[in-house]
Amino acid sequence: MKKIFSLLALSLALSANDLMHDELNKSMHKMHKDMDYGIKQKDADLAFVAGMLPHHIGAVEMAQIELKYGKDEELKKLAKQIIKAQEAEIKFMQAYLDKKGFKYPKDEPKKHDPKHDPKHDPKHEHKHEPKHEPKHESKHDPKHKVEE
Repeated sequence: MKKIFSLLALSLALSANDLMHDELNKSMHKMHKDMDYGIKQKDADLAFVAGMLPHHIGAVEMAQIELKYGKDEELKKLAKQIIKAQEAEIKFMQAYLDKKGFKYPKDEPKKHDPKHDPKHDPKHEHKHEPKHEPKHESKHDPKHKVEE
């Protein structure tokens, strides 16, 4: 019975670890995408702020993830300090970008791909599903007629 509880605890820890990594990856992907877009601005001031803002937001998101999943109290204290320190700078930079009318591009909606749909269940995938094409008379098969 003790082994079952140990395995269950390990399984829960692994899934929490997976969730943490998923959150970190999503945050970092958006941060890098927005930073890359921001630093391409022709105006040096705008490029600086538009590149720096996602970096600060990413730092806050990483700190929030540490608070959510981390165990080390010193690191949690650091995460809280990072969040507090970044808040004023984030507000300043957002106000500057608003004043300049700068906007980051929104993520384009992707065409639906069932393999990347979180609700997709591969067990119910029909690889060789027949295509439903309109029925037509066949000159080669007299038994096959159009249904009306």
